[in-house]
Amino acid sequence: MTPSCSPRTPRASTPSVTDTRGSRPTARSAPSTSPTTHEGYIIEQDGDESLKLTPIDGGAARKVTCTGQLAHCSFDARTNEIDGGQAHAPLITGKYAFHVENASTYENDPEQLVMTDLTTGKKAWSTADVTPPAGVELDEDGKRTSGALRVLDVRDGRVLTAWGAGAFSPDTWVTATYDIASGKQVGGSSKYSYEDSPADTVNTEGSSVFTPDHSLAAAHTEQGTAVWQPADGKEVWAQKEGEKAMQPLRFSPNGILYGTTKDGFSPSGFLAVDGRTKKVLAKSLPEENIPLFSQPSGYGYISTQKGFFVFPAQG
Repeated sequence: MTPSCSPRTPRASTPSVTDTRGSRPTARSAPSTSPTTHEGYIIEQDGDESLKLTPIDGGAARKVTCTGQLAHCSFDARTNEIDGGQAHAPLITGKYAFHVENASTYENDPEQLVMTDLTTGKKAWSTADVTPPAGVELDEDGKRTSGALRVLDVRDGRVLTAWGAGAFSPDTWVTATYDIASGKQVGGSSKYSYEDSPADTVNTEGSSVFTPDHSLAAAHTEQGTAVWQPADGKEVWAQKEGEKAMQPLRFSPNGILYGTTKDGFSPSGFLAVDGRTKKVLAKSLPEENIPLFSQPSGYGYISTQKGFFVFPAQG
């Protein structure tokens, strides 16, 4: 489609495709545009800039519309997120829905994430109304130089966010938590340069793995793993240069972190560490012995050649 007027020059921090690294993600497949279901709604693409949310049990449908000249947004059923420009957030989280402002490379202003009441459509919170955390680069007009932005979680009246650090730091992110009612930042922030994984098929830049209660988070950084507290942004521990880097995979409900390490071309090794102390609890684990965990029950389970095993997480 050709606009009726010449588009504004795209800002330097926004790539011509919707990828926060600034390069075309050749290995990343696009999310499906087929209707899907999520959180009691049928989700359908409705034009380039809108998603239609229809309650499964009846009731009026609602549109979630991203803004900006030639705006485009979509729903990725793999992550349950709305994607617009360089911004990503849960499409539906509890009683709220998100959309993206400036979801276009034809905008001079950086992307913003807006959270609205799912029933009324009234705005409840927006990144445009809060102060970016320390460590986010601003231009001479006070605008972010990077449009990369992510909402990681909404719970207990707070929003956990991740902000691209700057136009020339595409893999560096700053995380911060905000109070929904006041818009004020809660606690400090954490800043990490994340390991670049261009072969990933799911967009997770700036994300971490969390304990089920979200008391701990583990980021995959350029040095390995860094564990921090989402509530206040404080770092618990982080691997340093020279250590054998571990990629975090998942937490157990009681804070045990499972991860993988790799030496050159040798097979990956799997291990378990205490999420709070960094103490190695087990190493050289068979991959089939890395448990998955049920969110509702907290039970772990593994499936091996010897059978299917279910066990409680130890307190």
